[in-house]
Parts: sequence; C-alpha cells; structure tokens
Amino acid sequence: MNPGVLFLPVYRASTTAFLLGLLVLAVIDFARMSSGVPFLSDGLGMVAVWFFVLSLHINRLRHSERGMGMAFLPVGLAVVAKFIGWIISIFTFAMQGMVVFAAERGVDVDPDGPLEDALTNPDFVQAMEDPQFVQSFTAWAEEDATMQAAAASVGEMSSFLGFWIVLAVFAIWFSQMKRLGGALPTVSEDTPSMLNPEPMAAPSEPEPLAEPVDAEAVEVAEEAPAEPSEDAAPAEDAATEDTPSDDSAGDDSIVDEKPKD
Repeated sequence: MNPGVLFLPVYRASTTAFLLGLLVLAVIDFARMSSGVPFLSDGLGMVAVWFFVLSLHINRLRHSERGMGMAFLPVGLAVVAKFIGWIISIFTFAMQGMVVFAAERGVDVDPDGPLEDALTNPDFVQAMEDPQFVQSFTAWAEEDATMQAAAASVGEMSSFLGFWIVLAVFAIWFSQMKRLGGALPTVSEDTPSMLNPEPMAAPSEPEPLAEPVDAEAVEVAEEAPAEPSEDAAPAEDAATEDTPSDDSAGDDSIVDEKPKD
C-alpha cells in the first residue's frame, strides 16, 4: 500500500483504496483528537486532516476521470457539519450546566430532569433573562475546570461524528463512480496508485507498424508458373538433339521390315 495516496493529491485511488483510505484517516483523526497534544488536537492537526481527506477525494476523482473541483463538495459540507455539531453539543451542555447552576441558586427546576422540561419552566426562563444570573453562570463555568474539560470532550466527539458521517454519505457516491474512459489497460501505464506506487513513465515512441500484405497478390504469385532459367535452356536443347525423333525411328523400322531379295 502506497501511503502517498492518502496524503498527496497526485495519485489515483480505486474504490478499495478510497474506502480503506477514509477508514485510515478516520482512525488518525480520532487518535489526533484523543491525544491531547496541543498542536495536534487544535487547529493545525485538524487542518492537516482536512487536507488529507481532500487529497484522497481528488485521487478518487482522478481515477474516475472527473473534475477535481468536485472534491471540495464533500469536504466543505463535512467541515460545516463539524462546526454545527460542535455548536449544538456545546449549547446543549451549557444549558444543562445552567440548569444545575440555577438549581443550586434556589430556582425551582429539576437538575436531573430532561432539558426540555427546564426550558419550559417559567422560573428557569425568568432566571435566564436576568443578565446578572447569566454573568454569574459564565464566571462559575470558567472557574470549574471539570466542566470545561467535559464541555471540550462533548464538543470534540460531536464535531468528529458530524464530520465523518457526512463523508461516509458521500463515500457511497464516490465509491460507485465508474471510469469515464473505461478500465485501465495496465496499471503501469497510468498515474501511481496504491497498487502502483511508481511514477508515471514518459510515453515511449510507438514502433512503426508493418505494411499490410495484400492477400490477392500473394495468391497470384503462388499460382504463376516459374520461368525457366537461362542455364537450364542449353541443357534442354542438348537433350533434344541426342534423343531421336519419332519419325526417324519409324523410318528405320520400315527399312528393316522390307524383304531381302
């Protein structure tokens, strides 16, 4: 397996290589998110994964002989879904934390009940409309390290799922793409792929084709009698002179048959 097909947009990715590449990149993205290393779990590592996913989609489109610009569609929508999932999860987690905070401050709301019940509670709604209550909750959430770690974990998982679910949906479409120019004649004659990591060789000059043979001319040549050579002509003349003719042989026989006196 050539790992370059996952990271650089200069190769061809078959259906198997494309699906396997998505699985490998998903595992790498999950390991990046769970590593806790700042430059990996933050923006730099995330942008690197986006580039690798885009490269894989470009390689898949190159294999199918389609426009490379189509690769930005699944990646762009996946990024949008990633941020939408992150915002929804953070908002839900913050509202649940606000319910707990309100219950601790004497608001008549059940912290263990469903969030929908709290959002319809008049006392809780009134507390949310109080700017001082909101400021107090913000300061409380920023001081609570456990809550911040839990919020980051929830946001990362939701954004991860949103990103890869969108890519999985597009993978069904991309994996079923057929080559517009038909199947490749040989793997070695095309751009490198997982099964062909060697660079594409320069096209060699085609050998000149042999001139077509006329079948009718060959048949006429076979049927034509061979002409006698000049050397064979004197020999035939000499054989003709040495052989007595039928007329002379007949005269001798007539002379011999005459009765003698």
